[in-house]
Amino acid sequence: MKDFRRISVYFDKDFNLIGVPSTIIKKLNVFIDITSIICLNSPYCDEELESFLKKVIELCFSQSVKECPKKSALQIFRGVKSHAASIKGLGLVSIGWNKNEGYTITPTWRNTKLKNAFLHLDNKSLQVSNSYCDNELAKMFRRVLELSTIEPMSEAPESFPDFQLK
Repeated sequence: MKDFRRISVYFDKDFNLIGVPSTIIKKLNVFIDITSIICLNSPYCDEELESFLKKVIELCFSQSVKECPKKSALQIFRGVKSHAASIKGLGLVSIGWNKNEGYTITPTWRNTKLKNAFLHLDNKSLQVSNSYCDNELAKMFRRVLELSTIEPMSEAPESFPDFQLK
């Protein structure tokens, strides 16, 4: 088992989720999404959400990729020709897991000045330790999900609510 993993969780306006695990192309030393994609349709409880997130994380490194593919995993999954079409109507939450530190859940926003690229809001990331309580990962994910945007913006969002950890 690798000491680190990274997944992308895309969501639509109804909070249906598309979980995309990743692997590393060794010769390039870069993360790349893989096609072992799973979905979770809304509504779902915290137990279902947490199980979904763990399944996607476990799928990391389940496929070996030697070269950068011509189409992204999400393009293939959604059956579209372009990256822009694959992310249309979707927002993104990024989750990293590290053996020593636990989970980092990061919201994103789409920047119109950079062709609608997703940019991470690292200052709004939440940490969840490996020894977390049941459903804490799901609860923190829901909070970060609320901070991520679907519609592209020209400037970084500034007025995100601060949340209190309960």
